Amino acid sequence: MSITLWLLAAIISVSAVTYAVLYAGGAVNRWFCVVLPVGVLLYLWFAGDLFRADAILIVKFFSVCFGAWLVANIRFDGWLGRSWGGGLGFAILSINIGEVIGFEIYRYVSGGAERIYGGHLLNIAAGLFLMVTQALPRKLTVGTDLRRNVRYDLGLGWVLIYSVWDFAFIYGIVTPGNDHNVLGGWALVHLLTPLLLVLVVGRDSALYIQMRALSLAIALAFLVCLPYEPFIYLTPHWYDPTLAGTLAAVAFVGATCIAAHDIWSLRRTGQTETPLQWIILRLGLASRDLHKEAVP
Repeated sequence: MSITLWLLAAIISVSAVTYAVLYAGGAVNRWFCVVLPVGVLLYLWFAGDLFRADAILIVKFFSVCFGAWLVANIRFDGWLGRSWGGGLGFAILSINIGEVIGFEIYRYVSGGAERIYGGHLLNIAAGLFLMVTQALPRKLTVGTDLRRNVRYDLGLGWVLIYSVWDFAFIYGIVTPGNDHNVLGGWALVHLLTPLLLVLVVGRDSALYIQMRALSLAIALAFLVCLPYEPFIYLTPHWYDPTLAGTLAAVAFVGATCIAAHDIWSLRRTGQTETPLQWIILRLGLASRDLHKEAVP
């Protein structure tokens, strides 16, 4: 099987499973996020791979499953109606961004080839901009129809730049064998899947966090249990240092534009919709009139 066919098959398969689980009801959603990590743990145990698997990858997988379980409870258990519900949804995405920023900082200070070619300083800055331009918790809502979709109105531009930024991070990862972009193909699968679901199936970019949380858990399950062909194709031959730098630059420019738009929007409307706008008002960098009109 060629890598192109594998990409298409993987994206369609993960999308189909994600969609089926999401709309099978609240019980299926919650239990899937519990059974999936337990099943992966048992598989690794009986396959004799539990203590040979990448510990960081295992922790990431379990944390993502926990995040998907939290999103399921926000959808179906009324958690959003509690005082901490919106903050919980906000924190799920913020922590995800913070993890990548932390790894980028570690990779930069530890040196190596990626320090020269990966453009990681730009990606660190882009991640910080994305974190402060993420929509405030009050932009998180749950539908009242049978589907009870979690809508988090981040904006399509933010979602697209976030996807480029995350791919730039994975594209620049260097393995102990000094190979770059080993998981570039897998990154395309787990990043394009939620985009496909929100742009083609749901036609609503505000559904991104709901689609992203579950589809990432499913994609990680394959990476943890079946990290070989035909399930996962490694792509070190895709790496090009110029492209790595370009991806980081695109993410940085895009995130900077989003931040600039937030500042412009604040001055035009006086409404706070992101942490950056809230910080600007708190620091007194906007006019007193705008501060009075702003929504906390």
